[in-house]
Amino acid sequence: MRPVVHQPAGCTRALSTPLASTLVQCYKSLLSTMSTDTGFVRSIGRWAMTGLVINCIVGSGIFGLPGELNRLLGRASPIAMI
Repeated sequence: MRPVVHQPAGCTRALSTPLASTLVQCYKSLLSTMSTDTGFVRSIGRWAMTGLVINCIVGSGIFGLPGELNRLLGRASPIAMI
């Protein structure tokens, strides 16, 4: 027996699962309660973007290098880091 799916207002097609329908309803209610007059500007500046790029480069080195060493050297990779 297939569960009954209630279509939220504003949707043009039926959703495939009750969970998806519930998530859409929650999302729409959340959007309707959000206020847009908070006074904050949603933007990113030049220095913030520069910091994010540097963070990505350093983070990939910190987490990518040990993984690559482990792939190449196996159990000897901690010794190679020294």
